Amino acid sequence: MVRRVFVGLPLSDQLRISFAEFAWQHRDHPGIRLVHPSNYHLTLCFIGEIPEELLQNLLSTVQLVCNRHQSFTLRFNRYSLAPARRDARMIWAKFLVEGAFSQLSKDLCQTFRQFSIKHKYHENPIPHVTLARFPEAQYPELKSANHLSLQLTARRVCVWESIVEHDQRIYQPLSFFYLK
Repeated sequence: MVRRVFVGLPLSDQLRISFAEFAWQHRDHPGIRLVHPSNYHLTLCFIGEIPEELLQNLLSTVQLVCNRHQSFTLRFNRYSLAPARRDARMIWAKFLVEGAFSQLSKDLCQTFRQFSIKHKYHENPIPHVTLARFPEAQYPELKSANHLSLQLTARRVCVWESIVEHDQRIYQPLSFFYLK
């Protein structure tokens, strides 16, 4: 059996509520699919499918990496269409890139590579939360919002399993690991 998993940062209730309120303003756009706020997260490294027997190795690896990193804060930057306006298919809540975020993401990916754990690697990861998806290039005009004071304090990392239940994607936390 295989499990579809990824590693990321959980959000505070305040961030979930603020992001959900913003996304909800776009609910009437044709073809839009809002991400359920319970699925909001900030991805550090996407693993994808992993054999069940390797899951414990993955969890141990995440713990090893978390033991090397301090807690940090990400400041909210803006809402944007992604990946770019001309081929947009998502609404993102973007955070400013901080060195601590980039280092943690890269350390996870490098350590996974050392232990032969397949994963998707991004050279310059963009800290973001996906709020909605829509047909490519049929993007909504983004509403204005004053959320510039929002921030994410990263104290722990989560390994989630992505499962489909009743035709809905659900991100089920498997394990949390605290940063130093």
